[in-house]
Amino acid sequence: MLRNVKALKVLNLIMNVYIHERRTFKLINHNKYLQKRLDITEEDFINYYKIIINVKIRKEPNEYSFFLPNTYYQSKKNFTIIAETKPPLLLKRNYIALHEKKINKVRIIIHENVQTLKSLFQDMKHIEEINFIRYNRLDIHDVSNLFKNCTSLKKINLGKIKSDNFTEISGMFEGCTSLKEIDLSNFKTHNVLTMNSTFSGCTSLENIIINSNFNTSQVWDMSCMFQNCNKLRFLDLVNFNATRLRLAYCMFNNCSSLDFINLSNFAINNYANVKYMFSNCKQSIKNHVQKQITLDSEAFLDFVKN
Repeated sequence: MLRNVKALKVLNLIMNVYIHERRTFKLINHNKYLQKRLDITEEDFINYYKIIINVKIRKEPNEYSFFLPNTYYQSKKNFTIIAETKPPLLLKRNYIALHEKKINKVRIIIHENVQTLKSLFQDMKHIEEINFIRYNRLDIHDVSNLFKNCTSLKKINLGKIKSDNFTEISGMFEGCTSLKEIDLSNFKTHNVLTMNSTFSGCTSLENIIINSNFNTSQVWDMSCMFQNCNKLRFLDLVNFNATRLRLAYCMFNNCSSLDFINLSNFAINNYANVKYMFSNCKQSIKNHVQKQITLDSEAFLDFVKN
């Protein structure tokens, strides 16, 4: 339990200034003067910036063990994994063995020195639920492929995430074939540059909750963004902005169930690549889009099988 939450919130504001000046939070972490004035300890500071994620898992009977999270690009010292058993069990390794039948929920604590969440859970087919419990970091920019190919993921809670400084979310949910709904109502994307394949291959996805926080004014790549979301029937993208868009090919390719889409503010530049943008969509949708915005005819071409 943090001793002085109010002081830590003040420190959080100070930290944001350092981030925008491209300095690291370590400058504040070791500033004894600030710590003394705000009545916090170095341990308070470090704990405040640890990311805490609760994960529910399932096990395959034909497998001996599996890794959690994906640590091929980071060392084990960057994570703490606690099995939510009675009593809780601190795991001294980053894998769970098949014989550990009582372990079906774990808490992953990502330490303050980790600078990217790219591919953190990629290909983790054993994950059923992910819930971000604490996320006070604003110096992480890349979350691309974060949940890519989490094929058993059915529920995800991103409400605690501070996404203000994310720049890369490409492939973030790609291949999450069991997800039916994604709530991004608190997701702020005004600094994001790439959104390619963000929801690609989410074949069970029926609803994406977004609002004006989902700002695309800086995005240059939306290629394959909703490709193969063949259960989506409704998309209200009225807040989508295409000012800097360069790549939009296959953006809605094979959204074969789509009955309604709002792209009324999506004015695409003439030099953007829009080929196959609405390939394999209903003709009624193609007609509807043509009434809203002007697109090159290549946007409405269907793939021709050889």
